[in-house]
Amino acid sequence: MKRPAWTAAGVCLVLAWWCAQQPVAPEHPPGEHLRVVSANLFLANRADPKDVAQALLALQPDVLLLLEWTGKNMDRQVLVDGGLGLHVDHPHSRTAGIGLAMSSRVAGAATVLREGGRGPCAMPAAAARILWDGLGVSVLGVHPPPPVPGCGGLTGASLGDYASWVTNGRAQGGPLPLQDGDPVVILGDLNTLPVDPSLSVLRDHGLRDGIVESSWLPSPSWPVLPGGWALGRIDGVWVPPHMDVVDGGTVEVPGSDHRAVWVDLHTRFDPAR
Repeated sequence: MKRPAWTAAGVCLVLAWWCAQQPVAPEHPPGEHLRVVSANLFLANRADPKDVAQALLALQPDVLLLLEWTGKNMDRQVLVDGGLGLHVDHPHSRTAGIGLAMSSRVAGAATVLREGGRGPCAMPAAAARILWDGLGVSVLGVHPPPPVPGCGGLTGASLGDYASWVTNGRAQGGPLPLQDGDPVVILGDLNTLPVDPSLSVLRDHGLRDGIVESSWLPSPSWPVLPGGWALGRIDGVWVPPHMDVVDGGTVEVPGSDHRAVWVDLHTRFDPAR
């Protein structure tokens, strides 16, 4: 085998090994950075709901988005006892369930949004405005419809709807509690691979892929297969130019077919940027 072929084979082996790893998020000292986490809990999750909640608590999130939240596939009381308030609690028996939790370190308000998302598979979003170290940040948790025939192929159009509430990385013209002028973070199960052209609409509105910025290595999140393998990434955290990505990645959620995605953000920024 020629050297280029050996090199390619070696790279593929390294990437395959990496995709099989079960990464762990580092410790998150309170107040050091803003940690945002998106976790698709999986509608048919059979893990102990307490184990699911404890795994999420171990990530020490400041903002935690819960998708496919049924009210039974995660123990909400464990979150509350651990210092996370469930500000959006909108369970559903199908994939439309959504929740948004915030730590006691974050002051803010949140609500379920019916706006955004299109077609027969449209799912609600969650919006929040938080105050972090004196800075107002608008957060949008989304779950656009998957790109399957029964959903009308409206994944990209739904992403465009959400992006329309952002201009140059700041909130503009969106529903409350998003506040015009705030830097915006969009996170969730985007049902879209990083290479998909439909994600360009987020870039066009001034957002960056925080997972890509956190590491040059792939950070697969779905589907999680037996043995811990994950193949691609359809979950993400998109951040504005006014924030620096300190770290990020994916981490296992007990019983879920998704890994959670997380990003640590440095929120002190020059307003003129």
